[in-house]
This record gives sequence, structure tokens and C-alpha cells, in this order.
Amino acid sequence: MTMSGIDMLRDPHKTADHLWFSFVHESARLLLHRDQDVLDVDDGSGNLENEADSFAREILITASVYQDLAANGAPTLNFMRTIAEEQGPPTDSLIGMLQHDGYLGHGSYRELKRPAALGLAKAHDA
Repeated sequence: MTMSGIDMLRDPHKTADHLWFSFVHESARLLLHRDQDVLDVDDGSGNLENEADSFAREILITASVYQDLAANGAPTLNFMRTIAEEQGPPTDSLIGMLQHDGYLGHGSYRELKRPAALGLAKAHDA
């Protein structure tokens, strides 16, 4: 049984960073491939997933700023908060992207991750 993009967004165990990245990722698949049924298609190459991940990341933060953030290994919390204020995504979204890409351990800053239900109401953490 496979999950559709909508089912993945409704996962009650998602944190806010996962929810927003998943939402933009699935939206990218729809926008970039309007003429195809791409929500349930896996072409085996990973190209559709990589393309949607790149699109989502660029919507949330510009590529050059993300590269600066990730350039020197694990960034400090203060640096991530500064970038979040300048670029717009919540700090936990930056943390989630850096964890996904291997720049931070998956347990890093776990206490800053908001439940998805609360993530809809608050744009930035304190």
C-alpha cells in the first residue's frame, strides 16, 4: 500500500518542519508536472523526488544562503535563528532541512521541533 501526497501531509506524527516541507514538495510535483500523474509515480531514478526536494528547499530558503548555512558543518543555533529571521522560514524548518541533508544529526535540537498542528499557527519560534 502506498501513501498519497495528501495522506503524507495528514500524518499525525509529523512535526511542523516535516509538514511544511512535505506540502511544498508535493506542490512542486503538481506544479512542475501538471500534465502527469506524479503523486503516485516512482520512476526509479529518484529524479522526481530530487527535483521536488530542490524546489521545496528553494521556496523555503535561497540556495546561496542554504549553502552558506551548510558550508562549515553543523551551524550554531544562533546562526540558524539569524538566517530564519532574514529568510523567512522558521528555525525548525532549517533544522529539519539540515538534518535531512546530513549536516545535523536527527536528534539535534529536537526540543525546538513543533508539532505539526501547532506549526500552522506560528511562523517563528522565540
